[in-house]
Amino acid sequence: MPSLICDLEDLLAAWKAEARTFDACDMPASALAFRDCHRRLSALLDEHARHTAALTAELAAHEQQTQ
Repeated sequence: MPSLICDLEDLLAAWKAEARTFDACDMPASALAFRDCHRRLSALLDEHARHTAALTAELAAHEQQTQ
């Protein structure tokens, strides 16, 4: 979980940096920045979900072996 928090903090920092573009009223660049941040966040959460699913499967397999 700490790595997820660090990754989300990094993503938030990138989002804040891109927000300066929005503040300058450069709407097309802001739309691209938003889509990029959304894509990165989705990829990050998918990666952590796969990792969690793999750990759950390993634990279930281990429990079956010990019974």
